[in-house]
Amino acid sequence: MSSSPDLNSSADLGSLLNHLFQRMGHLETQLSSTQRVPATNKHPKVALPEKFDGSIGKCRDFVASVENIFALQPSCFATDEAKTRFIGTLLTKDALSWFRDLVERNSDLLSKYDAFMEDFQLLYSDPHKQRHAQSSLKRLKQGKGSVLAYSSRFRRLASDTGHNAEALRDQFREGLNDDVKDVLASNLTEPDQFEDFIRYCIKIDNRLYDRKLEKTSFKSGNTTFRSVQRFQGFRTNPDTQNQSVPMELDAITTDAVKKLSKAERDRRMEEKLCLYCGEAGHRVR
Repeated sequence: MSSSPDLNSSADLGSLLNHLFQRMGHLETQLSSTQRVPATNKHPKVALPEKFDGSIGKCRDFVASVENIFALQPSCFATDEAKTRFIGTLLTKDALSWFRDLVERNSDLLSKYDAFMEDFQLLYSDPHKQRHAQSSLKRLKQGKGSVLAYSSRFRRLASDTGHNAEALRDQFREGLNDDVKDVLASNLTEPDQFEDFIRYCIKIDNRLYDRKLEKTSFKSGNTTFRSVQRFQGFRTNPDTQNQSVPMELDAITTDAVKKLSKAERDRRMEEKLCLYCGEAGHRVR
C-alpha cells in the first residue's frame, strides 16, 4: 500500500490530489467492468408447432420443433420443468392424457427433462423405424422426378436405415432411371464417396434433361430453348408446354376433343387434365 504524501506544503497537497484522482479513476474502471450490461438482443419469434395428438408418424417432427424453440429462446426455458410444462401445453388427445397423469401424480418426470423426453419418445416414436425405413428405401425410385428430388427423399429415409455408405450408394443407384444408369455404365470411373456419387448423378441427370430440351427445340424449328418449369422435383414433358400456355391444336386434335363423352369431358375439366390426351401439365383452351 502506497504511503500518503506530506501535507506541510502546497506541493504536497497537489501531489495528494493527484493521488486521489488516480485512485478514483482506478475504482471507476473496476466498477464499470463488474456491472452487468443489459442484454439488447431479443430472442427471435418462433411459431408454435402443431399440437401433438400421439400419432407415431408425427412424433419426430414435433420433438424437432420444440427442441428448436428451446434453442432459440433459452432464457424462456431455463429449467427442466419450464420445458416439460411448455410441452404439456402443446399436447392433445392421447398425448394430453399421458401428460395429465404426470401432473396428477406430481411425477418426478416433470422436473427431469431428459427422463421426460425418454418416456415420451418410448410411447410415441416408431419402434420399428429402422425396418420401415429399409423397406421404404428399397421401393423408392426416381420415377418422373429429377435425381435432385429423388436424392432428397432418399436422404430422409437413409438416416434411419443403419446402412453404411457403400450400401446406400448401391441402393441409390438401383432406384435411378435407366437413362442415368446408362451414362454411369459408359463411364469407367465414378466417385467412390456416397455424397459425391449423388452430386455426380444429379449433374448427369441435368445434362440429359437439357439435351432433351435441345432436341425438342430443334424439332419445333425454334432457335432458342423453351422455358420449362420444374416444381417439387416434377419435370414437365419437354414435348408439351406449361399449364399457362395452351396446347397447339390441329384439326385432328379438335376432332378428338369433340368425340369425348360429356362425363369424360366433365371429369377432365374437374381434374384439370388435357381434354385431348387426358394428361396433367398442360391444358386446351
